Amino acid sequence: MGFYFRLSKFFLYVSVFAATIVSQATIFPFIIGKYVWFRTTIDLALIFFLLGILGSPQEAEQYIKKLKNVLKSPIAIVVGLFVLMFILAGFFGVDPANSFWSNFERGEGGLQIIHFYIFFLLLATMFFEEGQWIKIFSCSIVAAFIMIGYGILAGFGINGFLGQLFIDPGFRFGGAIGNSAYVAAYLIFIIFYALYIFFTKYRQRSQLFGNIIILVPIIIFFGAFLAAATRGAVLGLIAAAIAFLLYLIFTAKKIRKISIIFIASLILIFSLGVKLKDSEEIKKLPFSRIFDISVNTQTFHDRIVVWKMAWDGFKKRPILGYGPENFLRVFEENFNTDYYNPLIPSSREFSWFDRAHSVIFDYLSETGILGFFSYASIFGTFYFFIFRKFKKQVAENNQNSAGKFEHSQNRFLSLPLPARALVFSLPIAYLVQGLVLFDTLPVYINLFMFFAFVYYIFNSTIIIIKNNGKSQKINKDQKILNYQIVSIIGIIFAILSIIYGSIFPYLKAMAYTADMNKPHTVGDFKDRFNNIYNIYSPISNKEISLYLVDNIRNLISNQQNQPEQIMRLFVDFIEDKIDKNDVRQLMPMAKIYSIMWERYGNEGDYRKSVDYYLTSLKIGPKLPPALYGLFSLYYLHNDNEAVENIGKNILQYWPQDKRIINLLKEVDRQR
Repeated sequence: MGFYFRLSKFFLYVSVFAATIVSQATIFPFIIGKYVWFRTTIDLALIFFLLGILGSPQEAEQYIKKLKNVLKSPIAIVVGLFVLMFILAGFFGVDPANSFWSNFERGEGGLQIIHFYIFFLLLATMFFEEGQWIKIFSCSIVAAFIMIGYGILAGFGINGFLGQLFIDPGFRFGGAIGNSAYVAAYLIFIIFYALYIFFTKYRQRSQLFGNIIILVPIIIFFGAFLAAATRGAVLGLIAAAIAFLLYLIFTAKKIRKISIIFIASLILIFSLGVKLKDSEEIKKLPFSRIFDISVNTQTFHDRIVVWKMAWDGFKKRPILGYGPENFLRVFEENFNTDYYNPLIPSSREFSWFDRAHSVIFDYLSETGILGFFSYASIFGTFYFFIFRKFKKQVAENNQNSAGKFEHSQNRFLSLPLPARALVFSLPIAYLVQGLVLFDTLPVYINLFMFFAFVYYIFNSTIIIIKNNGKSQKINKDQKILNYQIVSIIGIIFAILSIIYGSIFPYLKAMAYTADMNKPHTVGDFKDRFNNIYNIYSPISNKEISLYLVDNIRNLISNQQNQPEQIMRLFVDFIEDKIDKNDVRQLMPMAKIYSIMWERYGNEGDYRKSVDYYLTSLKIGPKLPPALYGLFSLYYLHNDNEAVENIGKNILQYWPQDKRIINLLKEVDRQR
């Protein structure tokens, strides 16, 4: 194999270590470093792959042939269709730039999905041997160890490691990923890789050392999985375990009874845990939260309401949705009043949802019916091939009760029976947990790697890469020229992606954090933030403005002794920077001008505050912070007619709000 192709594979192997990256030099340390690492390694893998195409015509011809076979395969077609619909949804969505570049906090979007697709294509093209897949699975396992190790050090409070302490109330393990829910979803795939290696390499009793090497990590991963205490992921793993055993039941007569016993035991144990969740014995367990499953919890109530908003958003834009990364607009425009209860003080601390917390409703609302069905078609295609081969599998199994098919031409049917059951059950675990969670970088990486692995195990043709002769010369020169042109374009794309998708965002995020950690005075405020804004990056200014406008609002609220001139310096500066279509920035501006009006008595400040609230309500007519904020402003200004109008509007949504009812009565008595 050529040097460039070996380098390309190397960067594919190291790409999975993105889950271990924590970039403390940037804002969102658990996120930015990860996607910068992943994008950069994939871009480098692509560059070296294309350099290999340019530099070695004979070897390149074999890889091109392999790539063509990949692109023609059903799994690649549906994955490519999903990526295409994802990008189109962004292009025709409410904020195409945000859909493509995303933001610091999430890092997902069109550019990211293109990298996942390149990752998929390169894996499917260059990983055509079992050993290569075992190697990248092993790299993922090592990465998971590092991720867990980081979380353990953070849990003990070791200096320099971010995360919850073990002694914190309600501790949930976040590792180097930072969010316990993402950790659990990620570990589902890691447990799959470890079990796959065990079933295919170390399942014999004679291989005791190998069994220990692989079984110990499985125990550690499962322990970290439970410590994450994520109920959706636990249900996903249970569903996968049941699917695994059902697969064995229908394919191996000898183990049907024991498989049925295992299924019954699994369901019984978990059901008892749920039934006894309030007992002291269950509460003492560090992972007791996984048994707290009820439709009456506030978390579940909020999810249901947000799913209704997502469904309403889907009905408004059913074809391609609002665009990826634009769920905040779905939330604002289709706000469901059941989400907010003015009688509960905690609900007044309004929480914004930038995800539907369900892969189903996320893809429906953000990518429409085309995006959702293209996504679902990937899993439909996978299970279609599984069940199409099922009869053949059962027939061969009747001839060989051990479940080994030495003469099968299909790699899937050649796998040991437990390994096939494992492949069958993994998507079920992912989809079940995805009912109540959205996809993130650690999950996306493993999901697209699994899709590439699916291509490998269902592809019967093995292409051996060798320099063993000249290929046919039909239009050879023209083909070589076409390949060279495409390769050069691909290299240019990858270089630009590294610069604009990784380097610029990282430098800006790093400069922002570095500046925040420096001592500053009121006098250098303008220069300080202008320096950050002037650092070019296709993303981030929105988040900087959001952070800044909130801080200026708090500053003006708390610094009552500052001169008006200084306060207006802050306000004038941020007003030029905010995004006029972002309600989360408009409402702080409304509050800022409201405070300025109360403090200095300038009617121009009052009118500006009203305008910002009204602009917010044009985007989200039912948003409580805007409605209640405007009501309070009108009330303080003694604009009785406006108070009555907005008050009636509020009572239309929340008729149980006695405070509003009483204030309206008071206004009516004054007239």
